[in-house]
Amino acid sequence: GMVIFVVGVVPGIFEEIAFRGLVQGRLSVLFGTRQGLLLAGIAFALAHGVTPALPIHAGLGVYLCWLRWRSNSLLPGMLLHFAYNTTLVVVGAV
Repeated sequence: GMVIFVVGVVPGIFEEIAFRGLVQGRLSVLFGTRQGLLLAGIAFALAHGVTPALPIHAGLGVYLCWLRWRSNSLLPGMLLHFAYNTTLVVVGAV
């Protein structure tokens, strides 16, 4: 339970506030919506390290940015982020 909280819940909330709330918002103002989404998604991936999972994190980051833009809410991204991270814990990838 504690691992799911630490790996699933906390990043799901705080990374979405940071990347989709702050970074995406600022980059979209500076570079426009489309480029802001792409740049914020790439920043998200790079923040997770340059690993073999970088393309997965980049794709997920861009999708979460699109979800934030489309829904105009952080909540769907938080839920998806939580589900993704929790799945990694359950299958033993973390």
